Amino acid sequence: MIETASPAIQKATARVLRLSKDERARMLHEYELKARRDEQARLNYAMQEGIEKGIEKGRTEGRAEGRAEGRAEGRTEGRADGLTAVVLNMLQRNRPIAEIAEYTGLLPDEIKKRARC
Repeated sequence: MIETASPAIQKATARVLRLSKDERARMLHEYELKARRDEQARLNYAMQEGIEKGIEKGRTEGRAEGRAEGRAEGRTEGRADGLTAVVLNMLQRNRPIAEIAEYTGLLPDEIKKRARC
């Protein structure tokens, strides 16, 4: 039956037979296997640690970017709200649209649009 097996199986079978007879060879083989497993465990640990650090760095950068975008958006909205308040105050004081446009830098259509809000 071994004769009909693939060359890889024949080679593995021969090694098992050889190791089972020679205690020193068996111990060396076990040490080699342990060393390979230990090395693989170290690599897996290092890879996992690198992944975790990368995720944390990405979160930190993402939060910083999100804060910066939020601040910029908040400033833009604040300016827009402020201009709307100025437009409404000037309209309540019956100031001409041309004057409001001059002070705010808004186009007359934009002034009318803000007045409807």
